[in-house]
Amino acid sequence: MGSAQRSVAVVTGAGSGIGRATALALAARGLDVCCAGRRLEPLQETAGQLCGGRSLVVAADVSTADGVRAIVGAVGGAPVAAVVHAAAIEGIVSLADTTRSVFDQLVAVNLAGPFFLTQALRPLLADGSGIVFVSSISALHGRPRHAAYAATKAALLGLTTSLAAELAPRVRVNCVSPGATDTPMMAEAITAYLDGMDAEEIQRTGTAEMARVLLGRVGDPAELAAAIVHLALDASYSTGSVVTVDGGYSARLPGRGTPSSRRPGRCARRCGANPACWPWPAHSGHMPNSSTVCPTSVKPASAATRSAHCSTARPSTSTLFPQLRQVRWW
Repeated sequence: MGSAQRSVAVVTGAGSGIGRATALALAARGLDVCCAGRRLEPLQETAGQLCGGRSLVVAADVSTADGVRAIVGAVGGAPVAAVVHAAAIEGIVSLADTTRSVFDQLVAVNLAGPFFLTQALRPLLADGSGIVFVSSISALHGRPRHAAYAATKAALLGLTTSLAAELAPRVRVNCVSPGATDTPMMAEAITAYLDGMDAEEIQRTGTAEMARVLLGRVGDPAELAAAIVHLALDASYSTGSVVTVDGGYSARLPGRGTPSSRRPGRCARRCGANPACWPWPAHSGHMPNSSTVCPTSVKPASAATRSAHCSTARPSTSTLFPQLRQVRWW
């Protein structure tokens, strides 16, 4: 890890998705990066991709006291310049079906883990350091079967403002609320969310969701990482802020139609005007052919049209329900 005088960034959930992208971005800025997560192999893959700073891999469950101690112990006495809480679990479950154990696990990983890791790292935080919590637009926009998950993510907003007040002026504390981002966790969430819906309901849901995304596509983890690194290292006059990074989802009211900028002829990967051109997350196992041209119609696409626009497959990291292959949702 180097001498204790080298600055360290701690990133949880560094084995994939937003956490991995953030670890890579912080290392590119010259920081040593402590990559923490539950599974060793993905963390080693992340460490192997780091350029710039050096890495330390810590297989630890941040939801447990032992996991928190392991991360702090790995950091040693090095000054911590940045802490990014990207570890999280999804929970697509109705109010009626939410058990105490499901709720407690969501709280343990999504809220208690970030809280107690921040508490444990506090003596090591350098002057001017930045803490970034990764929340979700689910904390700001309600949807069915998200109550427990959204509650844990909303709690991070309060944690951000309260810790910003408590740790100022020496430490800055901010939060990002991502929208749909191309990660394995999102692919699993979509699979769970669509379970039980018929084709018509899936189509209706997908149309409503994509109509609100001003940029007409899902985000790349590197785009979230750019915002996170800015808050952690560069935004020297920002603390207590919640930054929404959702492609404009939060800016558009439901049912306002399609932005005029989404015109026919744009690359299928970027266009949200036609369901045949909706971009799939790479991890969902289906991506549109980037060379195809958008149809001029904005009516729901036929199965034949969807097939033509989905000629390129990519490996899947989750077992998808058949409905996901019938309609492009996100």
